[in-house]
Amino acid sequence: MSELNMFTLNQLLAKPSPTSWSLGQVYGHLIEETNWYNGQVQISLNDIENVNVASTRKAKKLFENAWFPNERIPDDPLIADKVKQTTSVDRLKSDLEKLKSDTNLIWDIIKKAESYGKSEHPGMGYLNFFEWLQYS
Repeated sequence: MSELNMFTLNQLLAKPSPTSWSLGQVYGHLIEETNWYNGQVQISLNDIENVNVASTRKAKKLFENAWFPNERIPDDPLIADKVKQTTSVDRLKSDLEKLKSDTNLIWDIIKKAESYGKSEHPGMGYLNFFEWLQYS
């Protein structure tokens, strides 16, 4: 979070091109998506119905490599317009602090869990809690 101190709000709002995301949008997207993934972790801890359903081949390869491919995602004006711009540097810091706190609480739940299931990712198939954490 200390890295955010290096940027002004104007720098966080600047887009390299009209169809690209600003750095503030990237932060916002990561926060929003990780919050959603945390919700999926909680679902996967409680829903054992799909425990034997496999993830996709693409997901298995991603987890085996333990990293995302180093490739640029093409600009998409429809998505770029839907990702909200941040309103302040302090807001990003606050959202990151809350995300950190929420994730730590989920980790405490994971440590106490007695059974593990899976929940569905739209493109990766069914993931268990560990895969959701790794993906996020």
